[in-house]
Order: sequence, then structure tokens, then C-alpha cells
Amino acid sequence: MAESSAEMRSKSPSVVVQVLLVLLFVMILFSVLEFGLHSLSVVQALVNRRSNQGAFRQLADHPYLTTVLKPSLTTILPDYPEGGDLVFTTDSRGFRTPEFTSSKPESTFRIVVLGGSTVVAAQTNDQTFPALLQDQLNASSSRTIEVINAGVPTWTSTQELFLLATEVLNWEPDLVIVYDGRNDLHYGVLPNAEPNLLPRASQQMAYLEDYQDPWRRNFMTYYLIDTRVIHPRDLSNQQAEISNPDGIPVNYALHQNIIETYARNLDSMSALLTANGVETLMVFQPNLLTTNKPLTAYEQTNLDALQSTYTEAMLAMLREAAIAAEQVAQQRNVQWADFSGVFDDEASLMLLDDVHQSNAGNTVLAQKLSEIIAPMIP
Repeated sequence: MAESSAEMRSKSPSVVVQVLLVLLFVMILFSVLEFGLHSLSVVQALVNRRSNQGAFRQLADHPYLTTVLKPSLTTILPDYPEGGDLVFTTDSRGFRTPEFTSSKPESTFRIVVLGGSTVVAAQTNDQTFPALLQDQLNASSSRTIEVINAGVPTWTSTQELFLLATEVLNWEPDLVIVYDGRNDLHYGVLPNAEPNLLPRASQQMAYLEDYQDPWRRNFMTYYLIDTRVIHPRDLSNQQAEISNPDGIPVNYALHQNIIETYARNLDSMSALLTANGVETLMVFQPNLLTTNKPLTAYEQTNLDALQSTYTEAMLAMLREAAIAAEQVAQQRNVQWADFSGVFDDEASLMLLDDVHQSNAGNTVLAQKLSEIIAPMIP
């Protein structure tokens, strides 16, 4: 006699049991894969690829400033272009500078440097131009000079203004150096450029997603499945947002509203500083596109790698932005220095790419800034 359907169902595993068995199988498979990946030598290459992401491994997410440097950080990156390792440390606030108190010490002349990655660019903290500037000024001044490096990679004048208004003024500075002129304009030539938009590069976002996702950060199996299957990410063009090599199909163009926003941010910073009795020095930073120095083979290679449409648009932006910034400085009656040609007389390697200076370049910047600032110190 044939069994009834009810009797057959009673003998077959329940849906709950089947689901539990599937979950158990997935967990066992996941564990085996995870163990296998960590047992393979190839996993080390994957780990290195994830961790070796330049300045991005030093960044953390921020709701208003887009990204900030991680506080109390010590990291070492191999193969610095000038030889050896890059040793990068930050203080408890997240700046590449020695620890400092919010209240300025008595008899100290305090200088704060605002800007992007070029302010922190150096092989060691002591080789950044703010650190070298402090050494040079202290060597020639009877007062104690303190230079705080408040630069953060990828920052634009929008983030500098926010930091100035919310934190820097509380540090009681005597002088603030606004050292920028590239990041605003670099983002400003992109097709989707918008005023005050603080974009993240694809490589930067890929790192931040790993940093904030404990599953992707801690489990190689999940990382591979997520990045290769669930959310595949094409980073083949990531350098288009940094060095723009030929062959990347990007329609760069000059956006006048970006220059206007940059000028307004500079004007707001100058107005805030003047109202609080703080001296201002606005510096328009050097660029491989604007220098007339005899290029080294390394610099020439970097220049040749830039896409021609990017070069044309960026040059136009740099020229107009420098004029706009100088006009703001004149109207606000603050110190202005155009460093576009600061390396023109230097034959040695000054720029490691289109904008980041070498260790030798930092020495030149510190010397030029010292000549400007020394007379400003009472």
C-alpha cells in the first residue's frame, strides 16, 4: 500500500533542518576556504595589495571633512621614491606634527599651516616643510617658534575653511599659512565638478570601505567574494584621478565656478583670521605644469604621462586661480606669495609627481617661507 503524502512529509527533513544544514555547509566551506587562503603563500600578496595604498591607508572617514588622518598613527611604507622607507606618524589629533596644547605657551609665536597632501609630503615628519620651517625660524629668532602642520591629504580650501573655523582659531595662532592651489583645481577640471563638493577617489573609497567593514577587513574569503563577485570594482583607471595618463577617456574642462568658490573660501579664511587678530600668509603652491625649472628625467617622465586635455584644462585653471587668489590677498590686505616658480632655479629633483615635492623641495620651500615670515615675527 502506497504511503500517504503526510507520512512521506513526516519522514523527510523539515525546511528548518534543511536550512540549518545549508548554513552549516556554508560555514564549513567558508572556514575551509579561509584556512586555505591563509595557508597559501599567495595570500600575502593579496594582503600587501590591500595594505599598500599610499596615503589612503592613513585616512579615516569623517562626516563633514570627508576624510581625516587617523590619530596616534605610526605606519611605514616601503620604496619611497628617494630611497628607503616612508615613516608616517600623527599626533593624538590626527596631524603629522608633534603633540601641542590648544593653549599657546607663553612667549611662543605659533604658526599653523593649512593645506593638502603637499603639506605633509616627506619621507619623515622631520623632513616636511613645516618642520624644516620651524627649525630655520628658531635658528634665527630670539623667540620660540612653533609650526603646527595641519595638512591632510586630498583636502581642498573648503575643508581648510571648516577646520580653521572649528578648531584652528582655538589654538591661538599668531600666523596661519594657507598653502594650496592644486586640489580645488584638480577636482575642478573633472566633468562632474561641483562647487564645495568634496569627492573621494575610487582607490580612497575602496580603502575606506574595507576600513569600516569588519567582515571585509578581517576575513579574506569574504573580501574576495565581495570585491570580485558581489561588488566588483574596476580600479584600472584609478590613476586617472591622480596622474591622468594618456588613454584615459576623461573630458577635462575649466569650470569657472570652481575658481570662484576657491576665491570665496580664501576670502572667508582671510576675513576670519583678520577679525581674530591673526596674520595670514596665502601661498599658491608650485606645480609641475607651471614650473620653468630644468626638468630631471624623473620629472620629465611624469610630465609626459599627463593627458594633454588634462594639462590644458589644469594650466588654465592654475593661471586664473592664482590671479583670483592674489586679488583676494590684495583686497584683504594679507601677505601673498606665488610659489608657481619657486623651483625655477633648481636643477635637482624637486617634484615627485605633478605636485608633491621631494625632500630637497621641502628644504627650498622652508627657506623661501622663512625669508617671508621672519620679518613678520615681532
